[in-house]
Amino acid sequence: MLRQAKAAFEKGGYEVQTIRITTQPFTQYVGSRSAAEALDFFKSLDELSKKDSFMLNIGPLTPEDSSDAAKVELLSHILAQTRVNASLDVANEDGVSWSAIRSAAQVVKYVEEHSPNGSQQF
Repeated sequence: MLRQAKAAFEKGGYEVQTIRITTQPFTQYVGSRSAAEALDFFKSLDELSKKDSFMLNIGPLTPEDSSDAAKVELLSHILAQTRVNASLDVANEDGVSWSAIRSAAQVVKYVEEHSPNGSQQF
């Protein structure tokens, strides 16, 4: 379906550089999986994105979830061990979340130290 959409846009005169998929916040579909199961799930999605040549963004870590150390750690491991992308929302309607900013810094530092690509990802 994505390839068909790409072809239709190109036929209409639009240049399509990449196919990208962005999901709802990843914590919404991780469900009750253990951290190891969730990591395996994202590794399989990463393999699918490589095979089918699309870029995957697993959605944001929200300010509400950024205070959950297990979710922050899971995101850190996912980003360090795959090519998927994510984001971290650091503000909402209530304003800036300093806890979310600290969590974002923690994720960036972990990925820098544990990813084969290190700081090249940011």
